[in-house]
Amino acid sequence: MSPNAENWQSFVVAYCKFLSVDYSVQRVEIIESANQEAMAREARFSVFSKLLKKGDALLLGHHLDDQIETVIYRLLRGSGNQGLSGIPFDRKLREGRLFRPFLTLTRTCIHEIAKARGLNWIEDETNKEDRFDRNYLRNCVIPHISARWPSYRKRIKKTIKLSKDGEVLAQSIFKSDLDKLDLQDERGGLSINLEKLKTLDKIRQGNVIRHLPTLLGYSPPSYNAYNEIFSSFLGARLDGCPFLKCCGYQYRRFRNKIYVVRENLHQKKFIKFPITWDVSSTLLLPDGSSLKAVEVNSGGLHLPQTMSFDIEFRRGGEKCRPAGRGRTQTLKKLFQEYSLEPWWRSHIPLLYCRGVLVAVGDLWICQGWIAHSGERGLKIIWKHNSE
Repeated sequence: MSPNAENWQSFVVAYCKFLSVDYSVQRVEIIESANQEAMAREARFSVFSKLLKKGDALLLGHHLDDQIETVIYRLLRGSGNQGLSGIPFDRKLREGRLFRPFLTLTRTCIHEIAKARGLNWIEDETNKEDRFDRNYLRNCVIPHISARWPSYRKRIKKTIKLSKDGEVLAQSIFKSDLDKLDLQDERGGLSINLEKLKTLDKIRQGNVIRHLPTLLGYSPPSYNAYNEIFSSFLGARLDGCPFLKCCGYQYRRFRNKIYVVRENLHQKKFIKFPITWDVSSTLLLPDGSSLKAVEVNSGGLHLPQTMSFDIEFRRGGEKCRPAGRGRTQTLKKLFQEYSLEPWWRSHIPLLYCRGVLVAVGDLWICQGWIAHSGERGLKIIWKHNSE
């Protein structure tokens, strides 16, 4: 987003080499919009999530003045306790954990330490551009607050503490209510029972809706998104499938469940099908999901002589006779019967052998393709990248 981005990269790469530290350069694309800063943040965190392995720690350089700016910014946007609790010192991030060790230090303190130690750094030229809301607060608003209320940091830290206490209470109530809502692990996310949710008082329904994404490591929805869920989800017809996109995840409704699912960030539109899959290795599919075959001693999908399958996605009109069923039906009707959520139906991989459909993802094996008792077969595992 900056014309100097290449120079920043060169600076960091050179310094990593000087310290003999490994580095990874990742590029993302950001669509121009009014909410570009938020989109850039989500893109960065998507990269962090992919790179972090189990037990890894990600250290970010946010400091106390960032914390103050964030709380004031969220206050002006109409945030509640969770927003006014500020930036957390640490939190889980996929397989690893995120820490902000400078969060109690002011920008001036860090600047003085860096100068005293002879460190070099790069200033982001956009820090002085007041067209960005946070820069406007930092450059134009907070200096006036500081002049009028010199102890403003201490006062705002008190607000943060009180808001955190309120949020802890709300989370405690959320966890208590969740025990009654049939929480289920789902492909790419989780679900709760809608009818049981409706038995709670409205304020507690809202508390559950707000906190569900936190179970997947995401922030609660905005106030507007929260209101939209109440108006279009809880009152939707049973055959309706409303969905609402938030930052990095989606709320979805299907039949008597409300889902929170992670967004697929790796959709590729153009690829030549079919894809040949050698079952001895895991296959990464164009939408970021993967197929894996595990050999089992009895049952499972019959092993083809070629030890490979052709993979397609649905195009419409495909038919299948699941093993043990009396007749052949279209995949459309089978998906309805098996209650496969609509958002997965165009993503599920279809396994073909010599032009014959033999399995539909890991949902079922077609008639005539189940390995006999005592015969080695394959257990198919379809795992979405968002899991």
